[in-house]
Amino acid sequence: MAAYDFVLNGDLRILNISGKAESFLGYDISDLRGKAFIELIKLDYQERTASALGHGEQDFCFILDAGSLWHFIEFEPVPLPDGTTGISISNLNPLASDSGKTFSSFAGFIENMFDIYYTADIYGNITAISPSVFIYSGFTPEELVGKNLGNELYVNPAMRETFKELIGINGKVSAFDAPLFRKDGSVWWVSTYAHFIKNSKGEVIGVEGIARDITDHKEGLEKLLRGIETRYKTLFESATDAIFIVDLRTKRIVDANAAARNMTGYSLDELRTLIPEQVHPRYEFEKVHNYIIRKREEFGLKETVRLDFLNKHGEIIPTEITASVITEDGRKFSIDVARDISQRLATEKKQREQEQMLVHQSKLAAMGEMISNIAHQWRQPLSKMTGILTNLEMGIKQGNLDKNEAEDLIREAFSTLKFMSHTIDDFKNFFSPSKPVEEFCINAALNEVLSIIEPNLRFHGIRVIIKAQENIFLTTHRNEFCQVLLNIIQNAKDILSIRKTPEPKIEIRITAGRGKTVIRVADNGGGIEHSAMGRIFEPYFTTRPDGQGIGLYMSKIIIEKNIKGTITARNTFEGAEFTIVL
Repeated sequence: MAAYDFVLNGDLRILNISGKAESFLGYDISDLRGKAFIELIKLDYQERTASALGHGEQDFCFILDAGSLWHFIEFEPVPLPDGTTGISISNLNPLASDSGKTFSSFAGFIENMFDIYYTADIYGNITAISPSVFIYSGFTPEELVGKNLGNELYVNPAMRETFKELIGINGKVSAFDAPLFRKDGSVWWVSTYAHFIKNSKGEVIGVEGIARDITDHKEGLEKLLRGIETRYKTLFESATDAIFIVDLRTKRIVDANAAARNMTGYSLDELRTLIPEQVHPRYEFEKVHNYIIRKREEFGLKETVRLDFLNKHGEIIPTEITASVITEDGRKFSIDVARDISQRLATEKKQREQEQMLVHQSKLAAMGEMISNIAHQWRQPLSKMTGILTNLEMGIKQGNLDKNEAEDLIREAFSTLKFMSHTIDDFKNFFSPSKPVEEFCINAALNEVLSIIEPNLRFHGIRVIIKAQENIFLTTHRNEFCQVLLNIIQNAKDILSIRKTPEPKIEIRITAGRGKTVIRVADNGGGIEHSAMGRIFEPYFTTRPDGQGIGLYMSKIIIEKNIKGTITARNTFEGAEFTIVL
């Protein structure tokens, strides 16, 4: 039994504890015998810990010691022959002497540095922090381990979400400035560099970072900004174009005029907490990262750049933006001027609609000409048919029509009708380019699509539920129909994978009746963002960082133009649902 730090019975209650664990956690076996092991675990880890114990899987969690302090540990359960479970634990605190990590050899250096070294888990709970934090915050390291950054320490909890979004994009963050609460309730500022850390299985278990106190710098920056406001306030606030002042070191907005605040819907304090991505729609991220930021940092945007903003209410504001770089007290700032071009685009759209109307009228005129041509081509064959029928009628009435002559007239009539039929075919082909159309079973087509993507779905643990009437047949372009199904299922798979949805599933329902066939594809991935709902079928619009915005646009073209059906999307209680009606 001594080989394991804890021994649990079948109900996961503690039977024994090793001397090492007693020393580490400060417990005596008499304190713990019969106690549920899960009760020692931090609340947001209890469910996953119970699951790991049930499946005999290695995992990590916070455990409470006898002094009501939290410790971040890695545990490995092992089923024993007598039906009990042995658990070995190891301390994941890199500053602890018993952590067993290579980094612990630098603990002496970290404990004496002025900057603050820290680690935090995937939920934002502090797992380790250097003693220097006491100088700036008034908290001891022991008091901070287990505290949640977003809920307990950030002045603005939403900044924790901003931090998560940033580190999720690149795997690291730098110069991330945030205000924190001290122990006495006052506020201090830190600037952080952080990156992901992984456990022995290669799983991301949190972040590791260095934080520097920048409270004095922030106060000096505020003085600088007040000086800028004093000199330029009247001109700045009265400008009709939106003006943003961006700190090129931190890449954050430090000021914005009334027009900018009105355009975005954010207050100045809110804008100062946002990263650039949060004031632009996702489809502009690549332009912002690879062009706007780079050009602005180098020498400003000398040319006017077309860029969409995303306001607080999820509305898209099209703009044209220019930028100039200024230097104040050795600090570089970019003055970005954005002009709202919504009205201009509306006017251009109206002009395009008028142009499209002219094009449509032109097509109608061409159709009229084509019908006229058909009528012209049919005039002679119709006259010929009239003559053939007259000859047949006269021959029958006079009784002098022999068999050979009748057969000749009939062959001539069929030849004329064949010519007229070809004329009609030419007309149809002119307005409807030829594409293969076939009758096929939708159920079989769906199975074919699923056979293509099924290994990928299985890899991501996605369950597919099919509720379909049997033997529903459709006559249309089979390959294009299958492509639409594939696009929609692939989109659902991507969202479920990106959002790491628990128990992910895709439900497909197919019904037929009253001359309509309805196909519904739904997922439980949380749904489509409200701001994106109206644009998901537009070309090149996407909500995924690596998306191209082609799939749903082409699906709409195929369903509505080629198959003559409809395709719509909506959010359900669990996620998104796409409906195709044919």
